[in-house]
Amino acid sequence: MPLYDIIKTIEESANAKISEINKEFDEKINSLIEEYNGKISKKESEFLNSAKNEIKTQVKKEKFLLNTQEAKIILEKRWSLIDKVYGKVLDKLAAMDSEEKEKFFHGLLKNCPAKGNIIAPQNDKKILEKIKGDGQTIAETNRSSKGGFIFEGEKARIDNSFENIIASIQEETEVEVGKILFGQN
Repeated sequence: MPLYDIIKTIEESANAKISEINKEFDEKINSLIEEYNGKISKKESEFLNSAKNEIKTQVKKEKFLLNTQEAKIILEKRWSLIDKVYGKVLDKLAAMDSEEKEKFFHGLLKNCPAKGNIIAPQNDKKILEKIKGDGQTIAETNRSSKGGFIFEGEKARIDNSFENIIASIQEETEVEVGKILFGQN
């Protein structure tokens, strides 16, 4: 599903929820007005002014509450969409063919010490075996991951699992991704 369609679906869902909230708001306002009109007709004009001020305050509170709920719904949908974007990136990494993974892993292994143990999921072990350094060994244990590896050396532990790589990238880029997706400064 194209990103535009996802955004459109989210916007339609948010607009439907906004309409529903606005309808409930209108019903609450009408109900409050009717209730207070009945009471006001029995009271003096001084009390009438006081009641009107109370209604205005209540209306402001209700509007604020509805606006807050609307903003919360929209924000939740946006975060959900951003998380989906990074999930798609993770899926694309995991779906790389052997040649692409080999190049990618080769670049990651360059930043690892010459000696150490490589812990990887079963499906990545053959590629890593092919490109590892002489002092690097592939662990017999399997790592549960969509891809990548963890390197354990004497003094360093480097998590190059796809999940960790995406999490690191997300921390650095999610604000920019949000700006791109939602066109905000």
